[in-house]
Amino acid sequence: WDEWSKACPDKYDQKQLPKKWASFNDRSGGVTLGTLFDLAKQSGWGRSIDSETPLAYEPFPVDALPEPYRSLVVHGAVSIGCDPSLIALPLLATTAGAIGNTRRIKLKAGWTEPAILWAVTVAASGDRKSPAFDLGNDGLSQIEDRAWAEYEASEEGYKRDLQQWKDEGKEGRKPEPPTPSRTTVREISIEQLAPILSENPKGLVLARDELAAWAGGFDKYRGGKGEESAHWLEMYRAGKLTVDRKTGDRKRIHVPRAAVSITGTIQPGTLGRVLGQQHFENGLAARLLLAWPPRQLHQWTEAEVGEDVIIPVRRVFDDLNTLEMGADGFGNSVPIDLMLTPEGKRRWIAFYNDHGEEIHTLGDERLAAAWSKLEGATARFALIINCVRAAAKDPTLQDASAVDKESIEAAIKLVTWFKNETRRIYGRLAENEGTRDARKVLEFIQAKGSHATVRDLTRAGVCGGDQGRLEEILGQLGKEGKGSWVAVPTTGRGGRPTRAFKLQPHRETDKTDKTYGTEGGSVSFAVSREKETSAVNAQNEVLPVPRFRGATSETAIEEGTL
Repeated sequence: WDEWSKACPDKYDQKQLPKKWASFNDRSGGVTLGTLFDLAKQSGWGRSIDSETPLAYEPFPVDALPEPYRSLVVHGAVSIGCDPSLIALPLLATTAGAIGNTRRIKLKAGWTEPAILWAVTVAASGDRKSPAFDLGNDGLSQIEDRAWAEYEASEEGYKRDLQQWKDEGKEGRKPEPPTPSRTTVREISIEQLAPILSENPKGLVLARDELAAWAGGFDKYRGGKGEESAHWLEMYRAGKLTVDRKTGDRKRIHVPRAAVSITGTIQPGTLGRVLGQQHFENGLAARLLLAWPPRQLHQWTEAEVGEDVIIPVRRVFDDLNTLEMGADGFGNSVPIDLMLTPEGKRRWIAFYNDHGEEIHTLGDERLAAAWSKLEGATARFALIINCVRAAAKDPTLQDASAVDKESIEAAIKLVTWFKNETRRIYGRLAENEGTRDARKVLEFIQAKGSHATVRDLTRAGVCGGDQGRLEEILGQLGKEGKGSWVAVPTTGRGGRPTRAFKLQPHRETDKTDKTYGTEGGSVSFAVSREKETSAVNAQNEVLPVPRFRGATSETAIEEGTL
């Protein structure tokens, strides 16, 4: 208590501290941890993200994905040589777009969540983000290509019918021009989106390999008054969209359920510039599902993603794309609500209560805002996973019209990962120079296979190649238990003995090798499952929640990898 209170020197009073501590015992039953944080926040305390030690990157939980998505992400990550998250995020977001307004998950009367996700991957140029994005977007891209081919054929038929109508003296009804069926857009302005949404009530996906123009272009033409941002926030919840236009045949456009999922990539240097303070204040940043995996060592592989892996995913997208909306008593198109099974509802309630306690103890407003949106994202993930399982004819799914416990569990795994990743990325955006240097050193050692010498770091130019600074950082990391110095044996040619800094394993794991066959050979990688991670259901039974560490080369996830 005393050490924690000293972190706020302007309010620390050594004489008053014992009295305050004693006052807690005067309360009936003492105080809980949540109350302690709440009392501190009432007195002006706020935990700053930039004061925390850089968090380690948690491998993406691939086992939370249903088949055939899991196989696509696993094989794609090995073939491309990228982190699985770079494929999984666009895959999930485009799946949400394929479902669109046709389905919602109903948690209780008055609370539904749509199938809408905003997923952004952060990676530097050369980190394989574009091929990963293309693979994750493949299912919806195939549908888009077919739709455009059908539209062009209809357009040619319309031109012939129109000419015939004119040749016959314009007798009879004038032919109507065809309307393109859209699933994907790359336009970013509301005026461009509004007419497309009105013609496609199911909803759309904004898919751009580079999303910087989207985030950085808000309110560009409106003097920063916030109209564009407000419209986008409405589209995140499939709200109403009304646009008054100065040009075009339709001066006023109203969309009763404007649903737009978003997926794309952005470079690290751009993220901090486009994700400004205004985006945290208006809540837009909290709605983004972010993934910023560390750089991977690129090594040649003959592994390929075979048709036997891609085709099943395309079939799922085709099935989801044929889902239709329901109708209300007036004949208006409305989403069909999926309820929770009894077991699914019990698991949701347990998660909801645990998650609520987490939000209550968060000291940072940005994290608290993100956590509040991750609550709804959990339900959205469960809906999407349930729909994928239904489309894939999953034999374990007994009722496709209800979201079961397995889908809820998988969604919780995904959101647990996004919590760590959100905290890590927010901290990275706000880090000071010391934290940034320590992170760069950790990331370099991780990429080297969990151990590196000072000479390795100097040659790579980490922290400007300042040897003294690097030794200082490594010494501090050793004190914090992040790693330790180990002797490096000399080679047969002799030479001076040296030492390397080796990272410590950050959690105990079980490791098993798993081999997946691919076209041109088989690919072996390590699967690591945590021993200690668990969840508690409504009956206080311990439920195993394993987490897949990802599909990379075994050397990349050996003991000591962060």
